[in-house]
Amino acid sequence: MKHLLFLVTICLSLVGFSQKTNFFQQAKVYFPNKYGCAGIEQMGNKIHSLYLGDKHSGNAMKWVEYDLSGNYLGEKSINCPYSDYGVTNFKIFSDGGLLFNGWGDHSNGNGSFTYKLDSNGVVAWSLRDTIGIYRDLEMLDDSTILCLVESDKKYKHLLPGTYLAKLNSNSGIIEVIKEFGSIKRNLPHTGYAITSQLKLINDHILISFKVNSLDTSCILKLNMNGELLATSEPILGNLNSVESFQDKYILVRSKRFGDAMRSKTFTLDLTLKNENVLFSNDTGTFHTAVGYIRSNSNLVLFPMQESDSLRTYQRDYIKWYDPEKGLVRECKYFDKDEKIGITVFQAFPNYGYLAIARYMDENSNYFSYMLKTDSLGLVYNTDIICDCKDYNTGIESKEKSELHIAVFPNPASQRVVVQLPHDQKAEITLRNTNGKVIEQQLTKVQRNELDVSALPRGIYLLEVKTEDLVGMRKIVVE
Repeated sequence: MKHLLFLVTICLSLVGFSQKTNFFQQAKVYFPNKYGCAGIEQMGNKIHSLYLGDKHSGNAMKWVEYDLSGNYLGEKSINCPYSDYGVTNFKIFSDGGLLFNGWGDHSNGNGSFTYKLDSNGVVAWSLRDTIGIYRDLEMLDDSTILCLVESDKKYKHLLPGTYLAKLNSNSGIIEVIKEFGSIKRNLPHTGYAITSQLKLINDHILISFKVNSLDTSCILKLNMNGELLATSEPILGNLNSVESFQDKYILVRSKRFGDAMRSKTFTLDLTLKNENVLFSNDTGTFHTAVGYIRSNSNLVLFPMQESDSLRTYQRDYIKWYDPEKGLVRECKYFDKDEKIGITVFQAFPNYGYLAIARYMDENSNYFSYMLKTDSLGLVYNTDIICDCKDYNTGIESKEKSELHIAVFPNPASQRVVVQLPHDQKAEITLRNTNGKVIEQQLTKVQRNELDVSALPRGIYLLEVKTEDLVGMRKIVVE
């Protein structure tokens, strides 16, 4: 049985997309014991991904490019002098360059690394071993990155220590903003504090911490000079994510209760006060974990995971939330035989997202797939089942009379799948260009199939009707 794990990167883009740009195909990256993908990012008219191969191989990374429809464009091999390595983050720049950071083992022990590659995959500069950039990379502009820098030994003008800093992506020069120890002294509690997330929101720096000994978390809000602006009260549990929407911060907190992980989503005002709970599963019966939340101009997206305490099954779902109207849409994703997990990094307008899917086969080899949904968050051309429900259709679409359906493959020669947004009663009709009814069927399920193997080649018209909505598509039979 495959164990399928979704690593979803949702790329923020002002460019709308339709079913023509949806894809789900095996990534054309070849090397033994392929480990999967460290992430994915859309920049201009290309989608970039960084694949990790056999962790014990020296030539174990590949930088792969696709067009916006998921067609493979090419790849560049990256020589990694580390074994048993991991990649924390990567960024694509408008000049076509790539920057990534991580950690690994080599002949002299373990260490961290940061590499900047030009558009041809050639190393422009690197930081290695005694100095490293860890946690998140936040873009200040196309050439400047906000980050946390840690140095074990003196490096140029840096003394040993940890710093909040700016990194010039063109030269690798580090500009210190503030020594990190002085920032942590603003925490309202004592104990060993672990940095959970570094976030840049509206020209303010937010850093979340967890104090393991107390099982509490806290957020510090700083200006761009690293000076304290606000401190939250101690928050029970671990902060998974912080995001902004309009004039509030939205946060997700998780805490273990016995064998289960419970979560709570809540808001704080811009002074990190006045908590307001949006929803919580503290009293639920399922082990539920929440990944990174993201927002666009209209909605906030919450990825969640549901399973029993033994994890004999696992279903992941995404909730779209309007802070004024509440929950507006929810989509669950699952497979009959495989476990699916979702981690969200960025959000498209409306309900869509760009994703990485990876699974492990029977021989413990990992393989990755590309995934892009439509504007309703639906997944096509896969065995993944999407079960979506609308709680408030008032903001879903200005064209309320249109039924959003997916039709694939198209063109087709054998069978055509007609997928509705969710299980519902509908009438499916296939006509030729003269209006003659070729096939008609009633359905109550989300996924339906039409046999077109006996039809002459040509164009056909598909109509799907529900009680209130109508969806139309052209089908090409080859």
